[in-house]
Order: sequence, then structure tokens, then C-alpha cells
Amino acid sequence: MVILDAERDVRTPVGAVWRALVDYPRYPKWTGAAILQQDPDRPGELVYRIRVRTPGRTERAWSFPGRETTREPLRAIGWRFGMGFVYGLDIGFETSARGGVTHVRHFVRITGLVAVLRPALLRRIFGPVVETMLSDLEAEARRRQRRGA
Repeated sequence: MVILDAERDVRTPVGAVWRALVDYPRYPKWTGAAILQQDPDRPGELVYRIRVRTPGRTERAWSFPGRETTREPLRAIGWRFGMGFVYGLDIGFETSARGGVTHVRHFVRITGLVAVLRPALLRRIFGPVVETMLSDLEAEARRRQRRGA
């Protein structure tokens, strides 16, 4: 198993952070790190897509089918993506209000054969995604707070 996580204090109310996390159609507008897309033909199913840029190589994009597994308003949201024993991605955000600041934890747990065979590669791919998602989430939450959205 490979576990990546990062935490950050976001200077916006928890509601602004939460609204950004659950607004799947807007993900492509506020982050380039990862995209969550809903399939209108398959209610409840999602596709998690990441783009990876490596120096000296062309950009790659990977897509993972899955579904939402956790939704505790203003506290936690999570998804499970994968393909049987080959790979599994458990991705989530946990939030807690601390005054006018929201503490956010973002984690990715990778299981399956790929985690056993290529743990270093997975850390190189998903480590920057986790950090970028937190930075982008903070910017989007601030934007929503300014706009009152």
C-alpha cells in the first residue's frame, strides 16, 4: 500500500471549501492536477483523471473509473477508483473548522499489484497531484468566498 497525504489551513470558512469539493463540474476550471467527471448515463459513477507532466517527456493523462464512497457534509468526502486487484485508489478530503480557518487533509491510498510493483513511481506521480490539489482548492475556496458562492 502507498499512502500520500498533505494538510493545509485554508483561510476561508469550511462551507466555501466544501462547496468547491462537491461541485464536480467545476473541477476542470479550478485545478489542472485532477478532474472528477460524472457520467450522465451512469448515475453515481465518476471518472478520476490526472495529468502528469515529467521533464523531458510528453504529458500523460490517466483515467480511473469509480464512485463516491463518503459524504459527510462539511467534514469528509471520498471516492474509490480502480480495477480489481490490479490497483485501487482511495481518495479523500477531510475538513474541520477552526475559527475562520478550515483545516484540510487530502489523502490518496493506493493498493493492489501496482502498489507492490511500483511504489516509488506512484509516489512521484501522485505526490505532486496531492499538493497541487490542496493549493488549487485553497484558491478556489477563496474565490468562492469573495463571490459569495
